[in-house]
Amino acid sequence: MLELNDLPHDLAAALKRETKGELIRWTSRPDGGRAFLGASPIWLMGVPWSALTFTLFGLLFASIFLSPLPERPFPAWEYVAMGAALIFAGSFVLVGVAMLLAPFIAWHQAQRTVHAITGKRLVTVTTVRSTSVKSVLPAQLVSFERRERADGSGTLKIVTGYEKDSEGDRITLSEELIGVASVAAAEQLLRKLKAMKSS
Repeated sequence: MLELNDLPHDLAAALKRETKGELIRWTSRPDGGRAFLGASPIWLMGVPWSALTFTLFGLLFASIFLSPLPERPFPAWEYVAMGAALIFAGSFVLVGVAMLLAPFIAWHQAQRTVHAITGKRLVTVTTVRSTSVKSVLPAQLVSFERRERADGSGTLKIVTGYEKDSEGDRITLSEELIGVASVAAAEQLLRKLKAMKSS
């Protein structure tokens, strides 16, 4: 089990505050490398997206600001149209930047996240700019799917319920503990919590 001393100070403090009065039975952090790889497909999509949008934005910028000014007077609506075009194209550029940064953001968030199982619930605490806390109570534990590596680490998918979308199709609600250590121990503890609620 991960010791609180191994966590960044503010993350450990946030977990202590959140679980005050509860017995912590298991803790682990997401694997930053696996989080990075998991977001890599977004990066791969972002490369051609950014190549296209950056080029189009650059051409638009150059045509507006670097081209010789025409001799005729500019009506006000043309300034508005050029500004709107820059804002519209710029939004696609920002999407491209976000896609290129996605693996690094996922890695950083994994470094600032800790999962803990107490005698009452599963709690996930993340401290990036602010502290985010997510809890899964025993009544929400429906089923589990575990993928485990030889070293005992792995990913645990926890189904927490079902709902229907606007078209009436059933959607599975779930939480995932990605790349955590002692994943089998986490599943066993959560199964015990579920059994305690059912009894």
